[in-house]
Amino acid sequence: MLRIATWNLDRPTKRHSRHSGELLQHIKNINADVWVLTETDSSICPGIDYQSVCSAERETFANVTETWVTIWSRLPLTPVGDVWDNQFACCGKIATTTGELILYGMVLPWLGCEEYLPNRGTEAFLHALENQREDWRRLRNLHGDCGICVAGDFNQDLGSKHYYGSNVGKQSLRNTLKQEGMTCLTAGRYDKVAAATNARCACIDHIVISNDWLPRFRGAVQAWPSEQVIDSGLTDHFGVYIDLEI
Repeated sequence: MLRIATWNLDRPTKRHSRHSGELLQHIKNINADVWVLTETDSSICPGIDYQSVCSAERETFANVTETWVTIWSRLPLTPVGDVWDNQFACCGKIATTTGELILYGMVLPWLGCEEYLPNRGTEAFLHALENQREDWRRLRNLHGDCGICVAGDFNQDLGSKHYYGSNVGKQSLRNTLKQEGMTCLTAGRYDKVAAATNARCACIDHIVISNDWLPRFRGAVQAWPSEQVIDSGLTDHFGVYIDLEI
């Protein structure tokens, strides 16, 4: 079994160091083989048996040890290729007993994002999504029979009820995944955030897999922490994980 998890940690070192310890305890409890952590810090390491690749340091972060994206893996992890925007994405490859898998960790623009001016809001989201899509295509072309997993902070719900993002962004993301032969495993009936909160919230941090790897998925998805923990200010995002049979 391969457990892949993603979580936005909301810049843990910008606040009291207590948050780092609490976040790490959640991470150890989940015990994922692969982590895609966003708005994270180099001090947040799942364990000594993990290897990592990360996005470039972000100048607007006060602490230079912070990154937008870090991928951690228990399986040997090989960095692969360049990405369109190395501040908001990074990429590696792992080998499993049933084949190689490209791991693409990323953040897509949030509603107030000004990183892609003059594109703002939904236009910034669409601009970044199209360019990240080109990354996914190029990586799959370069690495032949590899599957691909895209995970991180999409800043977009995919449910029938609006939570975060835009309707245009939602439809564009759905269309893009369908066109690229990929499936979101944290949306619809697998949106455990919506299920746990009676649809007050929804999953915006997603795990997407290429359809050639879909038979390895048996419907195992979980979200954490509780809504009360989110309200306490530990982080402003739920984490999610999936299990794949390998």
